[in-house]
Amino acid sequence: NWSVPCIEYDTISGVENELWAPQVIQFNVYTESMGDLRTAERQIRRLFEQELPVRIGGVYMWAMYIDAANLEGPDRQGYYARGLRFEFSPLRERIAFGRS
Repeated sequence: NWSVPCIEYDTISGVENELWAPQVIQFNVYTESMGDLRTAERQIRRLFEQELPVRIGGVYMWAMYIDAANLEGPDRQGYYARGLRFEFSPLRERIAFGRS
């Protein structure tokens, strides 16, 4: 059992052992209205689409919006859902802070 609105995320690609490899993460957003879905999508894009790197879990990363698509699932009937994909590329410390 789950409540709406909710946001889930999954790592889609880039789960190799390479620490600095880019990763594609999909954020799945579920709401009760189309207006709420549009608002949530705008907020998520505003959070990650920035001119400066974002910091997640102590790691600075560039975030690049890839695409979005409507989601459908048998267990989520009656709700509005959309998946947003971003590529996150971790910055090495010397690049992030100008160290050589």
